[in-house]
Amino acid sequence: MIVLQAGHANIQDNCSPDMRSGTGAPGEKDWTPTIATAVRAILLDHGVAAAVVDANFNCRPDVAQDWEAVVSIHYQANLPTPSGFFVGAGDPTEDGARDKSAALAQAIFSQYQRITGLPWRPSWNNVNVTHYYLFEKLSSATPFCLIECGVGAPGAPDHDFLWSSDGINKVAGGIAAGILTYLGKPLSSPVVTPPADPRDAQIADLNGRLAAAIIAVGALQKKLDDRDAKDILRRAKAQELVALL
Repeated sequence: MIVLQAGHANIQDNCSPDMRSGTGAPGEKDWTPTIATAVRAILLDHGVAAAVVDANFNCRPDVAQDWEAVVSIHYQANLPTPSGFFVGAGDPTEDGARDKSAALAQAIFSQYQRITGLPWRPSWNNVNVTHYYLFEKLSSATPFCLIECGVGAPGAPDHDFLWSSDGINKVAGGIAAGILTYLGKPLSSPVVTPPADPRDAQIADLNGRLAAAIIAVGALQKKLDDRDAKDILRRAKAQELVALL
């Protein structure tokens, strides 16, 4: 089962009082359920079980079970912020399924950029992604990623695109295509892509390499952290043995 979280939707009713003020960017909590529902429809058409949940998923008893993947859908406010999108996974210290999460994020990144034509903004990575609140409840076996679909608040660079019928179709199609790619299932129904630009292939290739490098660094950091933890444990056991002599 793929879980699609509509970011910030109904957050005012969250079981944690500290979470209730996190209503997101203007209009975001009303937009994300539309996208999550559209993504679910595409996945169901491809034989993939999917469910839409709101921002109160952390309050549900079944949140801690092992899910095939959880994808949290959001958009950025206008700070002002340039047009673009970001897909990220959790910090290795938070995400027990980091390798799978990285593969999920990479698949969505590639398909979303191809279908929407929006530029990737790696600078948008922050603790709200890497230490997302759901990590306190998700099982260590559940892959997770979060996508900032664009800059969607009124007056923001991507507002008109994200709220248009064409934009909604492309956003949902990009996310769904990424999930299907991650699952090894081809997208059977074509999604219209923006007009080609000769520079697009070069930019996409560079962005893809950069995204892969960032994800690889995260995976390497997890391995280093695991090794350091083992070294500390070995030293502690050695000290215990010395103390017994």
